[in-house]
Amino acid sequence: MTKPAVATLLVLPLLSSACHQGESAAQQAAEDARAVAMVEAVQTAAPPPAPIELQPITAADIEKNGIYGAGCSLVPAAQPGGDPVMMANDRRAAIKLAGRFVTFAADMGSPVLAVGTRGHYVGKAQTLTIARSPGDGTSLGQDAMRWEGSVTVRDAHDQLVYSASGELTCSS
Repeated sequence: MTKPAVATLLVLPLLSSACHQGESAAQQAAEDARAVAMVEAVQTAAPPPAPIELQPITAADIEKNGIYGAGCSLVPAAQPGGDPVMMANDRRAAIKLAGRFVTFAADMGSPVLAVGTRGHYVGKAQTLTIARSPGDGTSLGQDAMRWEGSVTVRDAHDQLVYSASGELTCSS
């Protein structure tokens, strides 16, 4: 055999194994990327929503916490004539969970519903949205109006954890 033939015979297996290793490295990189994506998906996946149950805000709660002035409150349809589960004004909204008040700051970029009350409020771990039916509502005297309305609370992952419809009463 000539030197070029021997060199070719020796180089071909080396080139072939180099190509095979390249494919193997590419396959390994693809598998690694897939594994990393799976871990990231698990780490960023939102936990299942944990529903909350709002407690009625009583007259004693209003007195004790100084929740006075112009604003809106929602009484759920399931509790007609009962105490509200949410109260809001131009600066904040409040709900009662497990005997404690949770407050939300008004999102000043959200629409005004009535008497300065906003449609969206932001808390430390949740957001609260208030909606009302369109129109002028029903007059409840000189300083108050009533609409059909709703309140929703979403967790930090934007998952719905509470929703209620009922009477939204706003007074100045």
